Amino acid sequence: MPLYFRGETAPIIQWLSLQPHAVLNTYPYLWVAFSWSLLFGGHPRQIEEKLLCAEAAMRLAPQDMSAMEINGQIAVLWAWLAVYRNEADSIYTHASRALELLNQDSRPARTAAQCALGVAQMFRGKRVEASEAFLQVIDAVRSSGNLMFSAVASTALAGIHATNFKLHLAAATYRDVIQMIADPTHSLGYEAHLGLAKIYYDWNELDQAESHALVCSELVARVKSESEVGADVLLVRLMLARDKHTESETLLARTNVTAKTGQLAGRMQEAAELHVLHLLRRGEIKEAAYFSNQFQLPIGLARTLLAQYKGFEALRVVESHRSGMEAQGLAQEALKARVVQAMVHQAVGDVDVAVQVLSEVVTQAEPQGSIRLFLDEGVPMKTLLTKLQYKTGMSTYVSQLLAAFGTQMADEKRVTVATLSHLPPEVFSQRELEILRLIQDGNSNQKISERLFLSLSTVKWHNQNIFAKLDVQRRTEAVARALELKLL
Repeated sequence: MPLYFRGETAPIIQWLSLQPHAVLNTYPYLWVAFSWSLLFGGHPRQIEEKLLCAEAAMRLAPQDMSAMEINGQIAVLWAWLAVYRNEADSIYTHASRALELLNQDSRPARTAAQCALGVAQMFRGKRVEASEAFLQVIDAVRSSGNLMFSAVASTALAGIHATNFKLHLAAATYRDVIQMIADPTHSLGYEAHLGLAKIYYDWNELDQAESHALVCSELVARVKSESEVGADVLLVRLMLARDKHTESETLLARTNVTAKTGQLAGRMQEAAELHVLHLLRRGEIKEAAYFSNQFQLPIGLARTLLAQYKGFEALRVVESHRSGMEAQGLAQEALKARVVQAMVHQAVGDVDVAVQVLSEVVTQAEPQGSIRLFLDEGVPMKTLLTKLQYKTGMSTYVSQLLAAFGTQMADEKRVTVATLSHLPPEVFSQRELEILRLIQDGNSNQKISERLFLSLSTVKWHNQNIFAKLDVQRRTEAVARALELKLL
């Protein structure tokens, strides 16, 4: 097996870089070896030029069986270049062609093609087919010793485990990959370190998460990638978790997400969702709404609608998104949507429904040890968890979640109260002010519904909005606070 398939690339790259083009053109396979070495050495951006030279040289070479093998390897390399560009159809086309051309005895290259096909299926959302392909690759490389593609396939398989919300299995697989690669400076370890960092973050092991995220940042700098934002996005989350809002905004700006156009995907979409959170934290609700609509961010839009006190619209958006994620089998994303769904139900006054939804989320999350899934929702989540504990008797895991809030909740509470000290009257709709006056006069919810020709549930929803805006829990507190703000 060639040295580059075993990860020994530096001396090959150095030697081939010194050779005249005439020599490489005379022996086209040297261009192929150059490309493989660059791929495994973590320099994918330099591959295209070498592949074009290889194809040009092959057009002048005799078209025999050895030429078919070389063209097959060129096709595999084009497939892997397409992997770095997230081009599923191109990956599939080149990898399929490679398998037609490659000799059956060319096991390392055929394994690389099979692995690329697995990536194509994963990009297409066909995770079952992708998992089968990756397991076949892992099984094949046990006999060949091709550790590079074993690492790639195992990393991809771990990502599928994480998507299926099997965090412990994913973490164990990521650790195996990191141990397999051994070299912490090798770019192949990027995805494993990032995946493990995300899981540590969800487990609220922030120091561990930061350690792996920083390794990712170093690897991105090493390969000079300007498009990979995964490490920055995670570091932004870590800063927010540590209440470093200014630093997090500066780092998020580095992703350049606001300059993008059209629908976003993957990590750039995650960066966009974080940008919406920053806008909402600064009170820039109109900007958050525009941004969420422009980039088709369902969770960001639901949060924005809730901030606009359009709870029922938010509920429709998040329920539709949750259904879509469940239909696609994206368990982790569906669970995140259910968390937001519980928050919206609570905000519109459907507390019993909110508790039921949260109970289902807690049951699913407990075996995986998820913490930040809840903690990142702040004070409203702590309130709902307390209600869940009181109503259902769930204790150990819920108590652990409540304890994890610590001083974070107190910090958020201070922000809320400070904001309310200068709450403008226009925040309240005419209907809400009308209901406030009727509450001041001592009318029950039933009487208010009769006076205003509204359903009882609509009146309760308005009450929840009023209480949330005033940061109170009771009618008497609402009246007192409204008088203080000169709303009555």
